[in-house]
Amino acid sequence: MVQVAVLVRITPEDPDKVDELIASIKAGFKPIEIGTEDIGFGIKAVRALFYVDEAEGSTVLEERLQKIPNVSNVDVMNVDRLS
Repeated sequence: MVQVAVLVRITPEDPDKVDELIASIKAGFKPIEIGTEDIGFGIKAVRALFYVDEAEGSTVLEERLQKIPNVSNVDVMNVDRLS
């Protein structure tokens, strides 16, 4: 079973609730790394790294993250196959 590292940027609907969004992601998805990224004009996005099965791919992860309350957009930034 081969895994891939998926780096995503998650934009919240409400920029004031970034900490709540991070807590929801940590509770439901167990990211390898998670933090915030300045987008501009005081707006922050969540940047997170996940390991998923290659067969599952990034699409399933992206769809599941999109269902979290307060998520406006999920962008897959990078996918790397782990050896």
